[in-house]
Amino acid sequence: MREIGDWLLLYPDVEFCYYLNLKRLPEPLTAADVRALIQWRDMRAGKVIPGA
Repeated sequence: MREIGDWLLLYPDVEFCYYLNLKRLPEPLTAADVRALIQWRDMRAGKVIPGA
């Protein structure tokens, strides 16, 4: 996971990533909600996300 400006780049693999525009999240979600969800999921999987 890497955050650049208003964009969150999610790397499920080293060869590609998903782009999420944090300004366009549907209400009531916030950028903090997304970050917390990703960090929680990562801890459960026991993986390290580069750049997080």
